[in-house]
Amino acid sequence: MPLASTSKIRIMEYKDQKYTYLGGLIHGISTLATGMKTSIKVYFRKKVTEQYPENRKELKMFDRFRGTLAMPHNENNEHRCVACGLCQIACPNDTITVTSETIETEDGKKKKILAKYEYDLGACMFCQLCVNACPHDAITFDQNFEHAVFDRTKLVLQLNHAGSKVIEKKKEFYRTIVEKDIFHSNEDIFNVDYGYVLQLRAESKELCECWAKFIKRDILKKYDVQFKTGMLSGEDALFNTCLMQHIVTIQCIPIYGYIYYYIPRLPPRVVDDPIKRWLYLFEGEKELENLIHEKCDTETAQKLIKEKKSITTVEIVQDCFILIKAKRLSANIRKGLFNVIDEYGLFDELDICDCTSVKRKLYYILLKEKRWTAMRAIVNLKQALKR
Repeated sequence: MPLASTSKIRIMEYKDQKYTYLGGLIHGISTLATGMKTSIKVYFRKKVTEQYPENRKELKMFDRFRGTLAMPHNENNEHRCVACGLCQIACPNDTITVTSETIETEDGKKKKILAKYEYDLGACMFCQLCVNACPHDAITFDQNFEHAVFDRTKLVLQLNHAGSKVIEKKKEFYRTIVEKDIFHSNEDIFNVDYGYVLQLRAESKELCECWAKFIKRDILKKYDVQFKTGMLSGEDALFNTCLMQHIVTIQCIPIYGYIYYYIPRLPPRVVDDPIKRWLYLFEGEKELENLIHEKCDTETAQKLIKEKKSITTVEIVQDCFILIKAKRLSANIRKGLFNVIDEYGLFDELDICDCTSVKRKLYYILLKEKRWTAMRAIVNLKQALKR
């Protein structure tokens, strides 16, 4: 009986996968092609080798590069370090030594100031724990990487400049409560730029509220600046805008003199009588437009008024959202709203193409096309997402 010939199939194992002879050949060619693809791509890629030191002037390090610990000083030779010593405590290699001294201020109080800030670059491992620990952002890492010296003592650096002092908290407080763009700073006195005040009002950016000011009575009497009686909304903004045109300088007082609790609730001025609120709102907007026309050139005035009208559209739609949430947006209120809008001419000079924000474009369409159902859908969606 002839023996049946059996052919054995070679099985090759690669890691956890098994291939036949033909399958292994194809797998090997594919991996070779992958490697060649990477090699060819890198070969034709732009070379990143820096020709140092020839390109020293043009060389720019990465933003996250940590070169040398530095203490920034301003033009008045002032820094932010208060000699608290938190950076020295956080350093694992003891590379920082903070020396402080106590002085007596003009009002007789004792104050600790920085005398010497030493940093041993040779022992630093650039972990940035000192920078993260600093509560005043007084130190940071710069991008200086040329540290080669022949004497290790030259690696011990003093970061605070000779004759430097800490920035007074009072000046920092002024920077936080007064925008630099509105007022040109000179110590604690600020000169008012009324043109920019009008621009901020047109963009609905808040100025300081009335309860945060002490105003000389002589100024109010001289220029007859008063609150518009009976206004339910926008009376403080209108008062501030009219007042600012007669103000030359403002002085800031570094105290918190007004503290209040905020209780989230539906604004009663919107829910109780929305038509009356909108009437006074548009009345204030007309007076603002008159001020803009009076104080600005024609092109600037048209631009600011269009900007203001597009933002007013957003404000009205948000009022409608509040009324929908309170179930007060009746047919009579909707009719009264569009009577007020037609009287004011909200859509006369405003075009959807002038709206730069997507949100403003959406609200413009909702209001002009009277898409009340879409407004209700947005309110319901917001409430569902909040839940």
